[in-house]
Amino acid sequence: MPGAKWLVICTTLCVAVFLYGAFGPGRNSGDLAYEIGASLPPAALLAGLMHLAFKSKESGRTSWIGFLLIYATFIAAAAVSTDRHRAEARNLAAELQQAISDIQTANAKGSELPAALPASAPVHGQASAGIAVVRSMMNRALAQRREYEAELESIGWSKVLDGERLGRDKGLKESQAMIQRAKEVVQKYQLKAPELFAQARRDIESADIDFNARRSMLAGFEKSISQGRERMATMWTLEEEGISQFENIFKLLSSKRGAWQIEDGRLAFNRQADLDAFNDAISHVQNIVKKQEELQNAALEKAKSSLSQMAQ
Repeated sequence: MPGAKWLVICTTLCVAVFLYGAFGPGRNSGDLAYEIGASLPPAALLAGLMHLAFKSKESGRTSWIGFLLIYATFIAAAAVSTDRHRAEARNLAAELQQAISDIQTANAKGSELPAALPASAPVHGQASAGIAVVRSMMNRALAQRREYEAELESIGWSKVLDGERLGRDKGLKESQAMIQRAKEVVQKYQLKAPELFAQARRDIESADIDFNARRSMLAGFEKSISQGRERMATMWTLEEEGISQFENIFKLLSSKRGAWQIEDGRLAFNRQADLDAFNDAISHVQNIVKKQEELQNAALEKAKSSLSQMAQ
């Protein structure tokens, strides 16, 4: 039987290992099988130190008992920590999924987007770190979108077809300047958009998780990045097409001077053919907006699905 001193020290060591491993600040991959394997070297190291300290008083059998006790404690701590981190990931994912649903509702109603997705406590484990990367990227995307919309609003884009404004813009020079400025704003943010993906990759590379977990996250990121870039490129192409449709509208108005006027704050055309051409251009704009909304909703649904997978 092991001596009393050995039992006290081994018990104390096991308690310390469990408390630190289960509730301490150490990182956990969220994969119990991986943690079981990763626990073997430190368990062997601690058992070896115990053996060196007591080799003159305890048998080799006692050393094996110590190793098994310490290793079992590492495994128990990993199991508790993994469950805790998975619960954390599930809660964080649920918060972000609700925030994404709120964004979808705002899009559907045409109301203002939220300033940012909710923040959370420091994350632990691969799943929570992955969710944090998703949150950071979406927050940057939201901030970029709000900046873009603010720049468009600064040139009065929301009133580009406002009757009162058109009534004051006799030569349509102001309207043409607005179109040119809108093109420049679209181009500016189209060039900035890829940085969202580049920064997400840097977030993963700097995530406070172990090397294998980081490599796994990067592999998943690279696998899905092409689809995200393609979707974003399509969104900006549609944005350009929308501006082009407004440009066509003003080309129509410019070519039909005297054939339209502002009545009760609204455009009125003298000929049905001109009204039909105007309505056709407006219809194209509405179709573009619909396509953008469908793409945005698909991207948000993809994000919600990714969060669910990460939290499993």
